[in-house]
Amino acid sequence: MYADNFKAMLAFTPVNDVRMSLMTPLESYIRLGKDLNERRKTILSLRKEKLDMTHKFIEQKTLGMDCNKPHEFSDMFDKFGKHYCVNFTISRYDGVSIYQVARGIYNQLTEKDEALNKAIGITAQRESTGTLKCNFMHQRIIARPKQAGRKSVKIPDMESNGVFYCRFVDNSAVLATDYVDHDELHPYDESERIRKDMSSGVVLTANEDTDGKKYVVVKRYTMTKLHMYPHKVYQKQWDRFFLSVFHSHDNMKKLVVDHVLQQSDTGCSCTGNKMSCCCASDESSIPCGGHIL
Repeated sequence: MYADNFKAMLAFTPVNDVRMSLMTPLESYIRLGKDLNERRKTILSLRKEKLDMTHKFIEQKTLGMDCNKPHEFSDMFDKFGKHYCVNFTISRYDGVSIYQVARGIYNQLTEKDEALNKAIGITAQRESTGTLKCNFMHQRIIARPKQAGRKSVKIPDMESNGVFYCRFVDNSAVLATDYVDHDELHPYDESERIRKDMSSGVVLTANEDTDGKKYVVVKRYTMTKLHMYPHKVYQKQWDRFFLSVFHSHDNMKKLVVDHVLQQSDTGCSCTGNKMSCCCASDESSIPCGGHIL
């Protein structure tokens, strides 16, 4: 019995540490002023550090795990007026390239996949406030949760403000997102909306099996933090909403298979290279055509 409990505790470790620290190495303080050039410089200055830290953090989380087998760990808890949702997964996609899988994950992280939004139960309104393709994207999202019925109490809209980075090199890729703490141009309206902070990291590696068939291993860590004060939401509503969020990983995998495979594997649209991309460089002056954006 003790051995079984100990194994269960170890298996829960990839997400359980957030209960103590309330943050992860994927997060850093981001403050954006009103000057557009300075905003862009600030976001770009974080790119290399974000991607390097994401790769290191994810690889440390997967030490000792068989990454060819699926894993999923989740945790939810409330602390200091905030609701935390943590998810860590390892999954395998057969017969696809890194670019195909990354496109599906990108669409989910930026809430651009309408089919997935519908499955989760939200309607998303996006506002891109700055983009340098293959280097970063900055956007605000107002997400409206679907109501359970006409007589149910309305869940307030959720507001997020975040940055997205990606890097492709050789047979691997790293994707990272983090939230903006303070934005002078677009301040959070926490009295009317629930502020949603999300930080995530994804590491993709391309592989071939003994028969020469390609597959991609995806290691992903996501932490979502909802600022609940001063809003009041019934527990049943939250349970229903977060159940759909937890199932979003399965929905995303199905969408990758159903939709992304219908697209041709063109690789990087800038070079046509299926093994590497111009955004492998960390130079902030490369405004390439972009293979995802």
